[in-house]
Amino acid sequence: MRRPLCTIYLLVSLAACGAHRPGRCGDTVGAWSAPVDGLRARLITSGARADRAALRVDLEVEAVAGPRAIHWVGMLDLGYATFALDDAAGAPVAAALAWGGNGPGGAFREVVPGAVRHLVATNLFVASEGRRLIRIGAFGGGWPMPTDGAPRYLRARVTGAAPGPDELEAYVVDPAIGSLGARGADTEPAPAWVGALDVPAVCVE
Repeated sequence: MRRPLCTIYLLVSLAACGAHRPGRCGDTVGAWSAPVDGLRARLITSGARADRAALRVDLEVEAVAGPRAIHWVGMLDLGYATFALDDAAGAPVAAALAWGGNGPGGAFREVVPGAVRHLVATNLFVASEGRRLIRIGAFGGGWPMPTDGAPRYLRARVTGAAPGPDELEAYVVDPAIGSLGARGADTEPAPAWVGALDVPAVCVE
């Protein structure tokens, strides 16, 4: 049976509009990175809403061959992780805004005994001067989100340095939140993990 041209046009139009409908990314458990020296990581999103107003992001790090200690110098929260945003074609998105602020910093180590989940953002999105931006922590992000509902892809890199002097022990304050605290290091750490993990991207919108 032949369909009227107007019906065919309507079906095609609805399919095209659906390509940019909100809520397409949804909650995502990202792929694990390839393990490096017994450590791997992945990104996890949750709390996605159809109006794209909120999205939680966590970074999960797992020691798969016995405990490892990640050492770094810098910010306490997410100090060993950096983030980048790509568009749908895989091209990096430039930041539109840089935030200033203060946060605890220094030399730290975190022992990863198994799987540990860290909060990246309770809500990845913020509004600023009429734009919808991504913000991570006190200083990170600043990437603009498109106005047509097209997705972006958030990826991460985890880097471990050699142990240093006068380090504080970083620990997860509340497993339900994943935020870090620091205390004096009075125990021998696990073997130092020195290397880098490229964490596969997850879809965000």
